[in-house]
Amino acid sequence: MFKIKNTEQFKKSFEQIAIFIDECNIHINDDGLTIKAFDSAQMLYIEYNLSAEGLDGDLDSNVFGINISEMNKILGKLSQDDIISMDFTQYELQLIIEGEYKRVYTFPLKELEEKDLEINVNDYPVLIDEKATIQKDIFSSSKVVADSVLFDCKKDKIVLSADGLYGRYNTEIATKSSQEFQTKFSSTHLYNMIKNVDSNAKIIIKLSPQQPLYLSYQLGNNTLKYFLAHMFV
Repeated sequence: MFKIKNTEQFKKSFEQIAIFIDECNIHINDDGLTIKAFDSAQMLYIEYNLSAEGLDGDLDSNVFGINISEMNKILGKLSQDDIISMDFTQYELQLIIEGEYKRVYTFPLKELEEKDLEINVNDYPVLIDEKATIQKDIFSSSKVVADSVLFDCKKDKIVLSADGLYGRYNTEIATKSSQEFQTKFSSTHLYNMIKNVDSNAKIIIKLSPQQPLYLSYQLGNNTLKYFLAHMFV
């Protein structure tokens, strides 16, 4: 059995994953708790890790499949003072919540297939390293007017534009690029990927004409990485 040290950050992380993923495998080992999964449309790939420093207890190696949507409903009701522990057998996972009173939720373990996405994240020509508040505002504004955002990558800046039924939105971000190209992504996915990010968090976005968009950030000991497929320009 092991305990989650920071309930609030764990809740936010699982809420982010559950936006896109219904079922997934959870891996437990010396590195902590890890999830790797595609969404049902194979449009988005997520890698999540809660490092061993964010856990307290026995980290015996194990892999088990769960319905993360159902677990997220339970986590969403918890306060930051509640303590979360996990225990598992060959057939089930126990989610133990201790706060004003103790309650135990039991989930049957599932056998789920899992695919890995092998991408060299160092091989991207464009890096966006902008404040979280600015990135959240850009993607929320884009989502209001259009279903997609066009990134026009130039040598010293990126021009972002959203053009849809409800209007147009344009802005620019200063950056360095070793290539000039255009690429388009879902505005809804981009907004949902950073929905729970704190205003002081560091969000990294990388762009390439060949590779999916890469986006990553940390919530305490929780690291989330996303790989989002291109849309046709």
